[in-house]
Amino acid sequence: ALAQAVGRPMEDGDPEMIAAASILPFFSQGLAAADIAAKSMMLQFATGAALERLSELYDVPRLPAAPSRVRVCVTGSLPYPVRDVSFVLKAVLDGHEFTGTMRWLAGTSEKTVTLTCSDSGRAGNGLSSIDEWSIEPERFAADMSVTLLEPSAGGQETEDDDALAQRI
Repeated sequence: ALAQAVGRPMEDGDPEMIAAASILPFFSQGLAAADIAAKSMMLQFATGAALERLSELYDVPRLPAAPSRVRVCVTGSLPYPVRDVSFVLKAVLDGHEFTGTMRWLAGTSEKTVTLTCSDSGRAGNGLSSIDEWSIEPERFAADMSVTLLEPSAGGQETEDDDALAQRI
């Protein structure tokens, strides 16, 4: 092709051949870099930082890790003359601490409370027994009991590249 461009037969020692041989690797590297840059802007090939830029461009942020949640039933009563008290309820399920708050009014005998795991991610999912629990202020704990209504669920890890690309 170079011989056709010059218009005469070319030999290895011709200045045009030497110049072409020295420029060709840079030209090839430039094409490869352009190919990588173009593919990173294409959603199907984008990963890492390139995918983050596309998610910002389309205003679709990566979903963060989320903690598991569990619903429990608290039963009991308040001693007279207490009419209204707010509690912090903590429960440990298979080594994972779950916490929630509730307000208890006089005359209430049962309350459903949602507790949130202190750890984000899937590790707190599927737990189905309470190892221990506590209520603060502690002076009311003796008259209360806590029962798990369903296994913990809803925890998720930070969204991976494939899931983010699907949402974009």
